[in-house]
Amino acid sequence: KKHKKGILKSTKRVKIVEFFGELCTKYRLRKKTLFLATHYYDQYSQRKSMTVLSSEKQAVVAQACLFIAMKFEEIYPPQLKTWCSSIEEVVKAEALILKDLNFRLSYTSAQHYLELYLSKHPVENSQKQLYQCILELFLVTGRIYEDHPLRIVQNVLDSFRPTLFLESHLVEVDRSIKQLIL
Repeated sequence: KKHKKGILKSTKRVKIVEFFGELCTKYRLRKKTLFLATHYYDQYSQRKSMTVLSSEKQAVVAQACLFIAMKFEEIYPPQLKTWCSSIEEVVKAEALILKDLNFRLSYTSAQHYLELYLSKHPVENSQKQLYQCILELFLVTGRIYEDHPLRIVQNVLDSFRPTLFLESHLVEVDRSIKQLIL
């Protein structure tokens, strides 16, 4: 099945995003790297017919996308030889992907917007993890492309805002009552 913007929705894509997530966790990479790698993979697969490639070739393309994202986002990315078995193939695939994407690597993902929001509006760690988990579900399922990244983050935040609004409203009511008493 293809998504409305041509992004292939398949178990292979899910496995590739999970692979990205596992490596990002293992090497303590930034979440932005996960989102960028997935974006590069989806952009490349949208342009190329990935279904005709063998699983091994798709894995090489995925590794190259992650390698590109690491170089773009990480200060000290892990060396390719520490996590990749076919270095020459990945480097060749990297060149093809960069050429196919016209070296347009800049992309403001939903992760960027979430991190920006959380830097201005600190929340408890458990709530931050919940936001992150929901955003990653959007990424895995391919729904991340259904709307503008900022709107996706807004939807994630809004899904929990009623309780946040209620809590802040109760605090305001409590303050008002205390002012009336005093």
